[in-house]
Amino acid sequence: MDAIDAPAPRTWILHPAGEGDFGVDYFREDRTALLRSRHAAIRHSLAANDVRAVERALLEGRWKHLLRSDELCNEGRLPPLSKVLTALADSDWGRSPTTLVLVHAASEVTPETKDPASVVTTLDPSLMSEAGGLLADAFVKLGGVAGPIDSVLRVEALSTGEDNVVAAMTRHHPQFSPQLGDRLLVSWGSGATAVCMGLLTTAMKTELSTWVALAGLHIETSLLEFPRLREAGDHLLPFMLRWRLFSEIEKLLLAGDPVVSHLDAQQRQSIRRLAQLHEEGAQGATPAGLLSSVADALVRQDGTTVFGMRRYVEVRSEQMSRTAARGDAGGHADPLAWINENRHLCGVAEDSHFTLGARLGKLTSLQDQGSPALREVDTATLTWLLSDEVTSLNTIGKGGHELRAQGADDRDQVARWLPGEARDQGLPAAVEGIGPVGLVPAQRVLVAWPVGNRDIGRVPLSQKLMESGVPSQIRGFVGIDARDPVQVSVLLLHTSQSGGQAESQAARLLMRTDDEAPVTIDGTELLTVSLDADRSDPMAQAHCINEAMTAMEMTLGGPEQAGFAAVLVMPTGPKTLLFDLAIAAERFAAQRSLPLFVADLEARIPTGPDADRLPFGVHQWPILTGGNGTMLASAWHALQRLELDTAARILSASAHTELADQARELADEFAARREPDGSGDPSSQRAAAVRRLHERLQLVKEKAGEIPETAASRLVVLACSLIDIYKNKHPGKPVIRKAARPKADEGLWKLHARADFQALLTVEVLFTFRNTLPITHGSDPDLSQVLTGAIDALQEAARNYCTVPVQEFPRPQTFDELLGLVLEFIEGIAAVPSPLPTLSDRYRKLLAEIDSALGRSGRRTSDEG
Repeated sequence: MDAIDAPAPRTWILHPAGEGDFGVDYFREDRTALLRSRHAAIRHSLAANDVRAVERALLEGRWKHLLRSDELCNEGRLPPLSKVLTALADSDWGRSPTTLVLVHAASEVTPETKDPASVVTTLDPSLMSEAGGLLADAFVKLGGVAGPIDSVLRVEALSTGEDNVVAAMTRHHPQFSPQLGDRLLVSWGSGATAVCMGLLTTAMKTELSTWVALAGLHIETSLLEFPRLREAGDHLLPFMLRWRLFSEIEKLLLAGDPVVSHLDAQQRQSIRRLAQLHEEGAQGATPAGLLSSVADALVRQDGTTVFGMRRYVEVRSEQMSRTAARGDAGGHADPLAWINENRHLCGVAEDSHFTLGARLGKLTSLQDQGSPALREVDTATLTWLLSDEVTSLNTIGKGGHELRAQGADDRDQVARWLPGEARDQGLPAAVEGIGPVGLVPAQRVLVAWPVGNRDIGRVPLSQKLMESGVPSQIRGFVGIDARDPVQVSVLLLHTSQSGGQAESQAARLLMRTDDEAPVTIDGTELLTVSLDADRSDPMAQAHCINEAMTAMEMTLGGPEQAGFAAVLVMPTGPKTLLFDLAIAAERFAAQRSLPLFVADLEARIPTGPDADRLPFGVHQWPILTGGNGTMLASAWHALQRLELDTAARILSASAHTELADQARELADEFAARREPDGSGDPSSQRAAAVRRLHERLQLVKEKAGEIPETAASRLVVLACSLIDIYKNKHPGKPVIRKAARPKADEGLWKLHARADFQALLTVEVLFTFRNTLPITHGSDPDLSQVLTGAIDALQEAARNYCTVPVQEFPRPQTFDELLGLVLEFIEGIAAVPSPLPTLSDRYRKLLAEIDSALGRSGRRTSDEG
């Protein structure tokens, strides 16, 4: 059978229809009248089938034969689309089959003019719609005269908002269907800036080769490939290191993935060491491993990852005291062990659970009293235990009981302490030749925009930023609570003509210093850069911008000291400078594994005097060609660990925002952050709450069935946290857990006559199991022995405190079996089945959609082979 020839790669020209295509300048006061007359002239020529007249006007910029002399402007100046076609014809792939996609908005979302002297006027919405239709009809009529164009598409977005443009291109126009190997050419210089940005965003999300033609009325044409970073191994591995995805990198090594094929022996050893520390932390095995878990929790800000923080305090306290005691006979007891053994000094019962927080509190009291008994403990260790960083570690760790987000003050306190502690414990700070290892959370946003004409007659962007702050999507990604200000650094770009505007905006940014400001900035975090580089080198200005961004980063201590969390580009100002900024921002972000966000300044539903004061929209650009695959795979593995917050954050830096939204909703519902409004019958509300708890625990049980029993520690703690969340939100009936107190008339033991006492006893086995795990308060790495010990300890307590002998005691052999018994109890209380789809159904659906997206991106998870 003869081989079937593959179709030749197609070129797709994405061109925003605009007044420039009809030779009209944006800032002419009479632009509406000029456009109307030129539209009429083209419409008449098309009706008369006068192809030569259309060609001269739209390809050569010659209108003299069609218009009166008083309507002529830019006579003989090539329109932007004509420049694009000329540049394409001169390129190596100018003969490939080509589709011209003409894009316009049904309306301009332009707020009312604030400055009566402004010459910017709002066009009649029908004009741009008519322009798109006329251009489409004209280029169909022109045929081969316009080069290799063999098809023309006309795409109309609802408005100039970038999201509307992307939606119109990708979801509502099935004929726009570029295939692997095709090339996209974005025309840059005509039409609304927001439409240009929407088209560039559309092109980038395809992950195909993307070129840009700089083709305005008043600039020379350049055909440039958008310089997305293409060496996946060079730039995707830094992303994984930044997110501390060491186990995922190790799996790539084991699978022989091409992404890691270039790594040398030393780099492979470093990665294996990091993965080993991660595993040691998960098992509570070593101080360095537990500190690695502390860094995981701090960087990912996932409520399910904080369980090792308090355990680290205990292990580190023991380590410090043991080190101090070497060569010294006395006075170096571990303060935490000492206060536990001497609890009688502070009135704590011998058989009560003496928590870390309680022990720290008692040590503080003895220190404040100047107790001579403290002479037995190591002074340096005691000083550290009573420090602010230990208080914060304990607070964050305690929040894990309810999967709470880290408080900003506690997070910052730990972040200041952690780098020095990591050096002391020998945690690797970087992998040579790949990049730094994420250690503390970066939470500062770099915001950049070219100062330009958008601010004429409008609320300036500087004022808008100070009043509205960064969009909630970015705030959520960097992990800043809505009540706290986001730290920003601002880069203002200007030409010699707009230097005054830049100075004015810089002053406005530094003007607001009150506590209610949604962002914070000072003079050291603001930079204005004049860009008057020679346009003969289109990359020169991008290089200058990149250097400016790097200089701002170094004032924060460089990328090794967290640096920036994200980059936000405001698309405004001259299109040439905006393109330079887009190139520089993408390179800067990709090299540092940062998400690059682009503001959608036109995404405002209301119009009128206050429209510019509303929060602006935002969307992400995928930071790398092929980068979506790795981010999807990384999120997939986070989901497998039930790190739902981590998965949502990683997905938010990809092009798959719909998956990020699903993951965020899943994470919030799993941690009970999203609850019904409380309306309805109270008994029905309680039943629904129990049913939701059952769904959450069912998801944990499903994961427990997929992993070895030896790796179940984290899931045990997670299951108890879900019950704690329910208990604290719904303290009344039905009772699901009563703690086993060391008194016969308190807690669980006084309920021995209840019919459900056996089930309540099973729940308490789960909590006793948790409290004796090596990642909480125990030391035995054999989880089967820990579970047996928990049952034996609880049975002994029952003999001591239960007035009626307990005839049958639950003796599950595994965590999976134990959680199954707990679920049977809770299911009986709920009495009604969960509505479909359940939390597990939605979780599986999200995994399946990520799998599907991974297949489209050409990458699979390493577990799948």
